[in-house]
This record gives sequence, structure tokens and C-alpha cells, in this order.
Amino acid sequence: MQPTKTALAVGAAVATAAVAYAGATWYSGRQAEQAYHQAITDLSAFIGPQAIAAQEYRRGFFSSEGRLTLQWTPATQDGEDEDQAATAPPAPVRLVVTSQVRHGPLAGARLAAAAVETRFALEGLDEHTRQALSNMQGLQLTAVRHFGGASDLRLRLPAGEVVVDGTALRWQELTGEGSLDSSGKRVSARMAWPEWSFDSLSATAAAGDEEDPEARPERFAITLRGMTSTFEGEMIDGLWGLGPGKARLQVGSLQTRSAGAVDAPVRTVLDLRELEAESDIVTDQATLGYSTRAQVVGSIGPIQFDSLKLHEQYQRVDIEALRGLMRAFAPGQQEAGEAGGYTLVDAAPRLIAALPSYRMQIEATTQGQTGRLEYGAQVNSAPPVEQLAGGAWLPALLQGGALDASMQLPKAWVGPLMGATGRPAPSDEELQQLLAAAESSGYVRLEGEQISGSLALQGGRWTLNGKPFAGPQLH
Repeated sequence: MQPTKTALAVGAAVATAAVAYAGATWYSGRQAEQAYHQAITDLSAFIGPQAIAAQEYRRGFFSSEGRLTLQWTPATQDGEDEDQAATAPPAPVRLVVTSQVRHGPLAGARLAAAAVETRFALEGLDEHTRQALSNMQGLQLTAVRHFGGASDLRLRLPAGEVVVDGTALRWQELTGEGSLDSSGKRVSARMAWPEWSFDSLSATAAAGDEEDPEARPERFAITLRGMTSTFEGEMIDGLWGLGPGKARLQVGSLQTRSAGAVDAPVRTVLDLRELEAESDIVTDQATLGYSTRAQVVGSIGPIQFDSLKLHEQYQRVDIEALRGLMRAFAPGQQEAGEAGGYTLVDAAPRLIAALPSYRMQIEATTQGQTGRLEYGAQVNSAPPVEQLAGGAWLPALLQGGALDASMQLPKAWVGPLMGATGRPAPSDEELQQLLAAAESSGYVRLEGEQISGSLALQGGRWTLNGKPFAGPQLH
């Protein structure tokens, strides 16, 4: 009797587990379908319903499939005959997004509410374009949604190339991974791209117009290696991914080369290495601030830099004004006829009232000597709203705002800089005479081996190197 009871207990436990698993699978499948349709609704609001040619979702018990087709009609080319365009309109281009959804609680052999594998493919391409894209695979995105609502994301673009008329775009595999919290606002991501390049140096199309050999297009090549980036932050509704957070970018090397005619020598325009950049976005209840710092070593043209540093800052940018501008320029709003409902003129009162500021600092070191350039603008006091509404806000803004710029340049740089522009470098005697004339006219200050100068606009008045200056009148 005991074995029978044991067998019944085991059978009941198995049946209970099966029913629980089936219930969890049904529930997770229902939740996955609701999330899919909500994503389509959000996408439609952004790109406009006309861009969605078709969408369907076939729900199964253990898995489901979603298929979304986005469609755009290419614009008529300039100069194309209107009657011809009317009889033979451009064929629409379609982006087909296919999603394979595995339901939980064991979604894709892992404990999760759902696992979604998404593939992207283009349809409606002409034969020439299909041939050009024949060595390119579509983007692949895998999302795993956990029971608490958080998601893990993995992105992959396989290695490939696109070659058109001798011009080639090639890349190694791009990979990325990230996570999204249950609120859908906190996100973190990491990306790695070992190498990509664009090369038109060997393009036969660069031979140019036979009737006008001087009208040959310039050929160009760019190669980027060792790019990695990270990002973490919190999204603000309506700001297209902007929100408080930090981002970091590293690039091993970036090189660009160019040449004119097919038989012209190739010259290196940029040869940069060890690029590092960091960006920070901070917010309060009403405004946003953005800051980027970057540094790199290498050469720009014939000038070799021991280091090149940049620091850019935006402060006190009104969030509601930004939200309005982004909403107005969203494709979905344009199709709804609302693109003109909110413009920069409408946003100006809020933007100005927040007293925004902008500043750029550039520092370069070459041959052991350092030069600096700094410039910026800020609003110290906002003009009355009535003045802004009357359209006379620019003069009032200049009265309540300030512009400034300053530079410090080693004398030894003058010759190489002039040489980089193609002009002959002056002799030491000519340089001294040139600098003495500029100093006596008040345009620069000479401080040992440094050339310095400053320009400012404050309260509608210009000063040059601290002295009143009859600068341009801004109206």
C-alpha cells in the first residue's frame, strides 16, 4: 500500500508542477504580447502611423512570433521629370522586423518571463542595391525580460561590407549588451567595435568629368580601430534618451586620408591615437546640464600634437522647452500636421529665462609648448516676456547676456600654422615686425614667448584686451 501512496503523491506533485508551469507559460505569453503591442503603439506615435505598413502577432503556447513592416517611399530626385515620376513612382523601401518570442518561465533554456530574438531585414530594394548589400547580414537583437520587469539586451551586427562603384564600407563584428530596469528608465550599455573603414580612394567613379578634369571629386578614406563605449543613465520622458548619466568612449586609432585626382598622391589628414572622451548629463527639476571632456594624441595635417584636450559645457538648458522642440520635430508629429505647433521662437522665452550658458575650452601641446583657446556665451538676465513676444528679443538678450573669447599662442607656432595653410612661413625678423604692429594696434598682447588676446561683449559693449572696441553691431 505504501508504494501506491508514494506513486500517487509523486504523480500529484508532477501534475501540480505541470499545471503551474503551463499557467506560468500562459501568463508570460500574455504579458509578452501586451508588451509587444505597447511597443508598437509607442513607435507609431514617434514615427507616424503611415510608416507602419503591416504588423501581426501570432501567439502560441510556448512561443509566439511578431512581424512588423515599416515602409518609406524614397523622395523624387532633383531634376527628375514630374510626369515620369507620376507614372513610375519610386518603389517603397521596407524594413521588416521579425521577433521570435519564447515564453517563460524557462524562456530559451533560462529562467525568465520571456526571451525575444529580433532580426532586421530590408525588402523592396532594386537589383543594384541588393548586390551591394549581398555581403551584409542584418542587425540582431536579443532581449531577455525577467519576472521583475527588468530586461537584459544583447546587440550584434556581424562583420560585413558594402561595395558600390568601387567605394567600400567594411566593418568587423559589432557587439553590445545592456540592461533596462523594471521602470524602463534606467539603462546601462556597453559596446565594442574592433574596426570599421570607408574607402573611396580606389573608386573608379572618382575619375570625374572628362570635359572638365579640374572638377574631379576628392577621394577619401577613414579607418577607426579599437572603439569601445559605456553608458549608464536615467531617461527623461519626451527627451529621446536624454537624462542624467555618464558615457565613456575610447578609440585606439582614427586615421583619415584624402587625394584629388586618381593619380594624385594620398595625404594623411588625421592620424589620431588614444582617444578618450567622457560625457556627463546632470539635471534638476527644471534644467539640464551637459559636459564633455576629450583628449587625444597624434597629428592633424602636418602638425604633430603631444596632446589635444577639449572641454565643452552647456548649463541650465530648460527641460520643458527641449521636450517641446523634440516633440514637434518627431516624424509622427509632423505627419499629424503638428510640426509647426512649437518652434524655437516659442521655446526661446523658457530657454532664456533659465539663464543658460555655453563654454568651450581647447588646449593643445606640440613640441613641448602649450596653446589655449576658450570662448563662451551666457545669459545673465532675461528680457521681459513682452519684449520677447514682440520679436525684439535679440537686442535685449545682448544687453542682458555676455560673449567672450580668449587665446594664448606660443610664438613658435606661427610659422608652422601658416605653413599648414599653404602660405610661406615668415622669417624671424618679419614675424617680430608683424607681432609688434599687431600689439601697437591693440589686437594682441606679447608676454615673453606667448601671444595672447581677449575679446568680450558685455551689456552691448565690446572690449578688446580689456579696452573699449568698436566691434560689430549686432541687432
